[in-house]
Amino acid sequence: MKEMPHLNLTADGLAEVAKVHAEHKRREIAELAADAKARHQIAEIINEVEAFNLRDAVDKLGHRVRKGDERALELLHKVRVAMAVVQVVD
Repeated sequence: MKEMPHLNLTADGLAEVAKVHAEHKRREIAELAADAKARHQIAEIINEVEAFNLRDAVDKLGHRVRKGDERALELLHKVRVAMAVVQVVD
């Protein structure tokens, strides 16, 4: 405080700054957690479909959906939602 007397922060002001900072960090952590969860889900689907990568998984799922595979339709929906979360462009 001695170095920046012009700030004139009160205890309430400092508490508000800390609160805003904590909220910002919570949002960052929530975004990182959602991203990690989505990437994990994509990896699980790639593994379940026995694909080489995401594009291969989407192609295989699309092919299976056209044949009437309900599980493939469910997985395709899940992978597209996960792709939107991590902002993957198909």
